[in-house]
Amino acid sequence: MLHGRLADWRATLRRATSVESTERGARFRFSDDIDVAALANLATAEQRCCSFLTFGLGFEPGQVTLEIRGPADARPLLDEFVQLAGQEPDGEVVPGASPSDTASAAPASDARETLISGVTDT
Repeated sequence: MLHGRLADWRATLRRATSVESTERGARFRFSDDIDVAALANLATAEQRCCSFLTFGLGFEPGQVTLEIRGPADARPLLDEFVQLAGQEPDGEVVPGASPSDTASAAPASDARETLISGVTDT
């Protein structure tokens, strides 16, 4: 994730009504008033950057689901998406978390760049 997308992801994922870690990634549910085009554009930009990740959108009455999946060695990055939503990777809410309470983008981005360089396409 680049610095600009990091802020976009944080703002978007904080709107999730539920977040869950899955075996291969994470699932985010949103109310159906989410800007689906913006969500799809964000996922597309991220997939271009991180081709080892896959993104899927699902639609059900009243909700939109975003699923992000990746290989096992991308788990730390996938957990970071969950954390951007204000959740711990096990699905528990981060106490007192709000969009302004998160750590600065630079350290997270540096960690992501290190992780990305070590992940191979599968």
